[in-house]
Amino acid sequence: MARQPVRILLLAFFDEWCLGLRTLSAVLKREGHDVRLAIFRGMSEMHDSAGEGDPDGYHHPPASATNADFDALINVVREVKPDLIGMGFCSNFFGLARETTRRMRSATEAPILWGGADPTVNPDLGVQYADAVCVGEGEAALVEIAERIAEKRPFNDVANLCMRDAQGEIIHNARRPLITELDALPWPDFDRQSQIYITSGEARAGALPAVSSLHDSYPLLSGRGCPFSCTYCCNSHLRELYGAKHYVRQRSVDNVIREIEQARKNSPGIRHVEFHDDVFSIDMEWLQEWAGQYTQRIGLPFSCYSHPATTTAERVAILKRAGVSFTIMGVQSGSERILREIYKRNTPRERILEAARQIREAGIHLVIDLISANPFETEEDRRATLDLMLQMPEGFMLHEVNRLCIFRNHPISDQMIAAGFEEQGILELWDEDRNMRGAKDSDEHRFWIALLSLTEFKNELGEINIRQMADDPFLRQHPAIVEGISHAMIDARYLPGSRKRRDTRLHELEAELLRLKGSRIVRYALRLREILSRRTA
Repeated sequence: MARQPVRILLLAFFDEWCLGLRTLSAVLKREGHDVRLAIFRGMSEMHDSAGEGDPDGYHHPPASATNADFDALINVVREVKPDLIGMGFCSNFFGLARETTRRMRSATEAPILWGGADPTVNPDLGVQYADAVCVGEGEAALVEIAERIAEKRPFNDVANLCMRDAQGEIIHNARRPLITELDALPWPDFDRQSQIYITSGEARAGALPAVSSLHDSYPLLSGRGCPFSCTYCCNSHLRELYGAKHYVRQRSVDNVIREIEQARKNSPGIRHVEFHDDVFSIDMEWLQEWAGQYTQRIGLPFSCYSHPATTTAERVAILKRAGVSFTIMGVQSGSERILREIYKRNTPRERILEAARQIREAGIHLVIDLISANPFETEEDRRATLDLMLQMPEGFMLHEVNRLCIFRNHPISDQMIAAGFEEQGILELWDEDRNMRGAKDSDEHRFWIALLSLTEFKNELGEINIRQMADDPFLRQHPAIVEGISHAMIDARYLPGSRKRRDTRLHELEAELLRLKGSRIVRYALRLREILSRRTA
């Protein structure tokens, strides 16, 4: 236990899940520290325009916040009086973190520590604004920093930190090894009593966003690390940082199951479990044990991420028996050249199709991720992706087709520069608020993104019609037409602002009505209403 409790404020941006910060909170609380978690706007508020037009606000999609939101956060800082502030974020929120750090300086002299995906990949940028950057896993580093603060000792030599010395030189401290015994970590801290949600200029203690999956779902990680090194993903950097040998780690089955059991005791309304591992368990022995325990002790529908290279009929059957409701699978491209040479995803087209068939034939809902607007793609590559998607089994859902994001210090960024795309003017200027860039927008990119989006609706539109659209020069010159068709199809199938099917929601409401009718108090209320209606008739 700590010699003296330290007051620590952890800050998440547009992320009420924030499993990393919630784990840090649990670790620090276990050491006896006083920890508060502030959620600066929720996930459902990304891409809104709250701060647009506010001269003192912040607006740089996907992040937007009013001056009143910042004032509410500053008031939290003044009330908590933290000895240490930690914020974790990805590249999309670099600019927001920079602005938030600047504003908090007026309210506190507490050191501000940055961590998470972007600071780990770009510590040289982070130390220009934060007092220190935590590179990689932060549990042990934060515990040691808190101990140093409690003992009024400097923490400039703590392992995993990147800081500036007195002369302004950037110092990279020694790196701690990865945590291998994940069962030794406490489960993420979902205690509402120490949580603050900031939105609409208010700091709401113990609250969650009104639209949040946390009201009836529980997110967790069964392990850490990804077995793949896709060039556009931060895992490629992290695997290089730590080495691939022990990068993928797995918790014990019992530890995972007990976490969910405890979560259900704390929140009886949980009806769904979300596994957020990059690829859900590549260890078949672990998966078989887990499935048996999950079915016996939990029995809730769940979702997880899959990879076509690890998907087999046996794995799919195990997930189906355990109650999987849907799985998200990254396909990214139908061009084997792009997959192999650019993305470093050595998965043949036929393996992708077979994985999708196995999932759909088992009756599992399949969500597919695609990437487009890639400067390396040729016409042949794009047509290969279209062809692959039109061969997909019926009933898949396509996430919004993602434009390729080229994040700073990721391998794909080096590939773009080496190919001369920067000199050729093909790429956008660096977005300094997101530490990324993409290909310059063009009618060609808009056309292909919209056309690929239509493949989900091949039964309604007809495969031959979609293929003919790909050959239509007029549509290529006027991509807004194809975009309009795509938007109309999405609006017809899904509820507004979501990718939940209208027919699925109707079935859910019918099931909910049946469940409610089984309740004694609801049966009584319905009977009373029937009696009263007869009397007034």
